[in-house]
Amino acid sequence: MIKNLIQSIYSGLCIGLGGTAYLSCDNKVLGSFLFGLGLFSTLMLKSLVVITVGNSIGGGLIPLTKR
Repeated sequence: MIKNLIQSIYSGLCIGLGGTAYLSCDNKVLGSFLFGLGLFSTLMLKSLVVITVGNSIGGGLIPLTKR
């Protein structure tokens, strides 16, 4: 369960970074790749509750890196 939580945090980070890169860069390829990688890693996980919590944590960490 802890492994799934850590993986879902990483996938949330990938989704958040992909969204940030997609919106802030002229080259949309990097953002599209990271977003797709985050979605793929989310689909590979098994527990929906752990996925949701981990993605929320990972996605919530993105605004903290802008400081």
